[in-house]
Amino acid sequence: MFIKCGVLVNVTWSCLCDFSLHEEIEDFYNYMCPTVEEHELRVNVVRRIEKVVLSLWQDATVEIFGSFRTGLYLPTRYALK
Repeated sequence: MFIKCGVLVNVTWSCLCDFSLHEEIEDFYNYMCPTVEEHELRVNVVRRIEKVVLSLWQDATVEIFGSFRTGLYLPTRYALK
C-alpha cells in the first residue's frame, strides 16, 4: 500500500478494512481514555482518603486496587451520568 497524490494505490479492500478497523479502535481508545484532569482528580481523592486513614491508623497501609490501579477505569465524565 502506498499513497500517490493523496490516493491509496495498490490497496485491496481487505487491507483498507483492516486499516480502518485499526484506526477506529485507536479512536475509541483515545476517546475512552481519561483526560489528565480526570486522572489528577482521582489521584487527589486517593490522597485525601489515604490522609484520613493514616490520621486514624498510623500503621495502616493504603493500597489502590481494581480498575484505577490497572488504568482500565472509565473516565469521570461517564461515571457521573
